[in-house]
Amino acid sequence: MPSSKRKEAGQEIGYPIFYGVKLDKTDPYLKHNFDRLEKRFSERYNASIGKKQQREKNGKPPHQTILKSIEDNHKRIKMLNLLRRILLNDATIVRL
Repeated sequence: MPSSKRKEAGQEIGYPIFYGVKLDKTDPYLKHNFDRLEKRFSERYNASIGKKQQREKNGKPPHQTILKSIEDNHKRIKMLNLLRRILLNDATIVRL
């Protein structure tokens, strides 16, 4: 995936991308994009928790894919919190 570039002091600088969001603190849409990602990851996390609880309620063990999804989305939310604090100086924490 190519990263965005801009010229600074005669050199090109590429910005890393996190799930389609360019990590450029001068981007006016960065907060909006972080909010969008937060909503997406939280919805996926909560849906997986619901599926796990439903299977446990029915006396069945949860699928490994559900457990993996819970773990992955939790990590994504933690990374998003870290990026938000670094790039936006925002102390908002997503609570699970």
